[in-house]
Amino acid sequence: MNALSKTLRLTVRRDGKVHQLEFKKGIPQDRVIELRDGVETSPMKIVGETDKRGTEVHFLADTEIFTSRTPSSTTTSWPSACASCRS
Repeated sequence: MNALSKTLRLTVRRDGKVHQLEFKKGIPQDRVIELRDGVETSPMKIVGETDKRGTEVHFLADTEIFTSRTPSSTTTSWPSACASCRS
């Protein structure tokens, strides 16, 4: 879905922390690159604390790719979590 989105925000709540990663047109925003065992990695930012667990994906479909808000059998169907895309 990332490559088909104008913007995408991934939020992961785990181990008491809130981790977040954002993309615009598939490009990571504010990316920090670290070397671990000689391999470039880009860890998710810790943006807060929580007592919850779970993952959220929020995205805005790219209108240059999707010309209609109604999915058809020949296009990628909208995820059920994307209520704003089905208005």
